[in-house]
Amino acid sequence: MPITKPSYFEVALVPYDFFRDKIDNDSESDEDFKQESGKVQTEAIIFNIEINKKTTVLDIKRKILEKFSRIGERQILPENLLLTQSRYCEVQASYDDNYLVDDID
Repeated sequence: MPITKPSYFEVALVPYDFFRDKIDNDSESDEDFKQESGKVQTEAIIFNIEINKKTTVLDIKRKILEKFSRIGERQILPENLLLTQSRYCEVQASYDDNYLVDDID
C-alpha cells in the first residue's frame, strides 16, 4: 500500500479594504504613518490548507472561516469570499464554489 504525503494549498486572505485611508490617530511610530500617500496597506493572512482530490473551493472557504471567522466586528460568510488566482496584483482567474482545488495550477 503506497504512503502518500498530504497536499497543501496556500491561500492568502486579503481584506476587501486592503488599502484603507489613514486615520488621525496613526502615530509617527507606526510604519504606515511614514508612507507619503493617504492610504495604508493592510496585511494579508496566509493559510496552508490540507487538501485532497475532492476538495472544492467551498471547502477551502469553510476551512479558512474555521480558522478565522471574524475581521474586526464583521462576520464573514462563505459567499462573501472569492477565490482568485492573481499575478502582479491582477486577477488572472476566479473560481466558483464547486470547482476542484486540485485542478488549479
